[in-house]
Amino acid sequence: MQPKIIVSQNPEERSLKIWQVLEESKIKENNPDLLLIEDEKISIKIVKEIVKHLSTKPFGKTGKSVVILNGNDISLDAQNALLKTLEEPPEDAVILIGVDAENKLLSTILSRCLVLNYQSRITNNESAFDIDDLINKSVEERFEVIEKTDDKQKFLKDLTASYRAKTLKGESDGKFLEELLNAEIWNESNVNIRTILEYLMLKLPSD
Repeated sequence: MQPKIIVSQNPEERSLKIWQVLEESKIKENNPDLLLIEDEKISIKIVKEIVKHLSTKPFGKTGKSVVILNGNDISLDAQNALLKTLEEPPEDAVILIGVDAENKLLSTILSRCLVLNYQSRITNNESAFDIDDLINKSVEERFEVIEKTDDKQKFLKDLTASYRAKTLKGESDGKFLEELLNAEIWNESNVNIRTILEYLMLKLPSD
């Protein structure tokens, strides 16, 4: 099963969604094959525990499962150590990571997971608009799109979701996704949204 990232600024909603996913897989809290990580800081040591847990044979009928309830403070080294596991998870394994914002994780982590964003209700398997059409436009045409867009906040979210889907399919190297995640940080810092989008149109790769 593809690893999932649950995004919500509300910890209670995040936890609820995580348990809903587990319930769909018939995994309960007392399941001996469930490793529940509640630490506020995730280190390489914890990642090694996760890898070891997933490598052992399940006790019951369900596969091995790992839940990181709060992934907001996973060290960069720990994220990099987790990449291979996320790319090639054991068969029937359930891996869930909860965060309050996507930019808390590396783009390489995001590209290997199904991102369920309960802020925008967009997943990385959905494209809100034709990203390839935007890529094929000239810079001037892209600026015209920004000019005509009424809801520029939604445009940024849709652009991020669409490009993530492209990255997940292996159609891009993920470098622009890092620009998008930085743009979300700038947006939260009250940088002018039009300025952000125009910068992204300049950086958006062309085919």
